[in-house]
Amino acid sequence: MKKLIAITLVVLLALSFTACGGSSSSSSKPSGGGGSGSTTGSGSTTGTGSTTPSSTPESTVEPAPSLDAELQPSDINTDNWQEVIQTCYGFEITLPDGWTLTEVEGQAAVTLTFTIGGSTAAEDFGATLFDAIKAESIVPPYNSNGNAPYDSFDDATANDGEGKMASWSYELSDDFMDYHTINLSWSGDSFTLFIG
Repeated sequence: MKKLIAITLVVLLALSFTACGGSSSSSSKPSGGGGSGSTTGSGSTTGTGSTTPSSTPESTVEPAPSLDAELQPSDINTDNWQEVIQTCYGFEITLPDGWTLTEVEGQAAVTLTFTIGGSTAAEDFGATLFDAIKAESIVPPYNSNGNAPYDSFDDATANDGEGKMASWSYELSDDFMDYHTINLSWSGDSFTLFIG
């Protein structure tokens, strides 16, 4: 009797694996496409597990979104720079009236160069950036040595002889790799923002 129950359980397990696609390993990232749900930005999978009916042509089935499709610093250009900053560095930049983006570069880090215009001074724009980043950082912004937390933009600002510059680091989470460094420099009507 015990042998019969054991054989029945083995057959039921084999049938369950076959019904689930024959894979005993689990993954939060869908491989390829199909109706297995979609992966959200946090890595969890959503969906109902439904399959595409066999009468539906393969070309109309949309693949699940991939985490690899998320914007990277190297994707930055003059059209998407605000979205890349928000996605990759965790804060928003609203360009002051009269300011223009004149140059953008991106690889592992990004450099944005603006022409200053209108009534907003470089120091005011820098202070706005500092406050936006401070609001998102899990620790107060600090200098590159990891000490001397900065309470204000003035704390992070210094003269470099030909203009002014400011620099600080911030952290978005406890993850070792989720920290960034900001370097600002401005002189005359040019303002450069480096984020790495």
